[in-house]
Amino acid sequence: MHIGKKTGERTIAAIAGLVLTSLLVAGCGSAGAGDASNAAAGDSASVQKGGTLVWGSRSEPGNGGLDPYVASVYRSTAVLALTYETLVVKNDSGKIEPALATKWEQPDATTYRFTIRDGVKFSDGSALTLDDVVWSFKHHKEVNGAGDEALANLKDVKAVGDHDVEFTFSEPVPGFLNLISRRTGSYFIVKQGWYEKADSKTRQTKTVGTGPFTVSEWNHGVDLKLVKNKHYWEKGVPYLDGIDFKITGGDEQTLLSLVQQGSVDAAWFWDPELAAQAENAGFTKGKDQYTSARSLWIDPNYGNGALKDVRVRRAISEAIDREQLIKLGANGVGALSFATPPAFNELKKPGSSTPYYKYDPSDAKKLLKQAGAENLTISVTYGSDASSQTDVSILQLIAKQLSKVGVNLKLNGVPYSEVQNVFTTGADFPSELVWVVGTKGADAASSYHSWLDDSGKVSHWQGNADAEKAKSILAQARKESDSAKRAKLLDQLNEEVADKVLILNPLATPLDTQLWSSKVHGFSTDSEDARANLKYTWIEH
Repeated sequence: MHIGKKTGERTIAAIAGLVLTSLLVAGCGSAGAGDASNAAAGDSASVQKGGTLVWGSRSEPGNGGLDPYVASVYRSTAVLALTYETLVVKNDSGKIEPALATKWEQPDATTYRFTIRDGVKFSDGSALTLDDVVWSFKHHKEVNGAGDEALANLKDVKAVGDHDVEFTFSEPVPGFLNLISRRTGSYFIVKQGWYEKADSKTRQTKTVGTGPFTVSEWNHGVDLKLVKNKHYWEKGVPYLDGIDFKITGGDEQTLLSLVQQGSVDAAWFWDPELAAQAENAGFTKGKDQYTSARSLWIDPNYGNGALKDVRVRRAISEAIDREQLIKLGANGVGALSFATPPAFNELKKPGSSTPYYKYDPSDAKKLLKQAGAENLTISVTYGSDASSQTDVSILQLIAKQLSKVGVNLKLNGVPYSEVQNVFTTGADFPSELVWVVGTKGADAASSYHSWLDDSGKVSHWQGNADAEKAKSILAQARKESDSAKRAKLLDQLNEEVADKVLILNPLATPLDTQLWSSKVHGFSTDSEDARANLKYTWIEH
């Protein structure tokens, strides 16, 4: 195999008819199928190519837009997952699979080497180079610094020969493959030349990636249009000519009307009641993925610091009737959850022995009295223009439950951009609590990194003795390479965090409910809510 070179850069040259074979050995990845044979579409003989899929969406990309190094909220990364790609991905069973890397190996505990796929081009037709891969990771670390979960201990990343990229770390990073595999994460491969020349507006509104689609037009508040990447490396896909995301500005009733009128081919809902009505209108409902931990993140230092007292936090946790929240607030579509959502099947789920999860208003009152915090008033901030009615119902029900033990919970609805600002810039919390609709990360430990680890962007537990044991367990888990031992440590971490109530986890739900009409074929939901199967989707026309 020969890969040519250009002056000043290594170019991944296209090789016609390349056939990749799988090789599984201990510590090594495997090459993947380079065509649509793995597609969810089924019999390719029945596929109708072309056409534009119209997808109804309640919201458009948020803070940071489509900048792969700035955007962090799901409604941005869900689009980035269709336009940019990672070196590896995870399938629904949790197995790491090839993407832009065809194989990988770990020669020692602190070294990873990836072989980059031949013939890959960006959506502008230019070739992917090893230098682009190297720069993408180096820039990611520059942007995130010590808070970069996968790269904080990176010593060097460099091209090796004409095919490979090698990473070396100062200490083992057992979760590295998991972290960089997340489709809706941020470890995307970016064209260095385009990104460095583009201004901020261009980076946030345009895309030049290796994914199956690319952005052609974004009319804010109206629609976001993607067209197929005609240079896409995977033979035969995508089948669609494009995807048109119709935006309803947070109004899911309007979205439901579009479904009932037949104006959209697919849609996603946050409100399960409206999703049920869409299903009754003839749409197929995708499999629920319990990937979203609905959480109350805590700033113990806010205001008079009432939440510094562990007794107050424990009282609030015991005053929350989680079963009632699932039954009434989430209309039965919910589950008990730690900070790690139930979709992490390798970890234990909350149960009757989980500290301070059992509804016990009597003990909650005792704890508040001991802490001298009777008639306590605290606030929770949530994005009023982006939250579903389900989120609002849950928060209202929590406020009602807390009132029974003498805690006045004020609901502070603000534009979602203000909430996003906390996560994208690390801005101070606007209240004691912030309502967070989380998404399942590629690695279970990442459920804790941003708000518990001292290097996390939104951590407020620095110097707090209550959090020290949890931080220690987290550090051990992130260094443990044995998967069974790592899972045991994370189970301990979940119990410790529940005991000290370092975060409040009322419940988990599906992040959204995805539905599609009978004319849509080959689509199915995935465990990351990344809509990865859209490249294998086709429509009758």
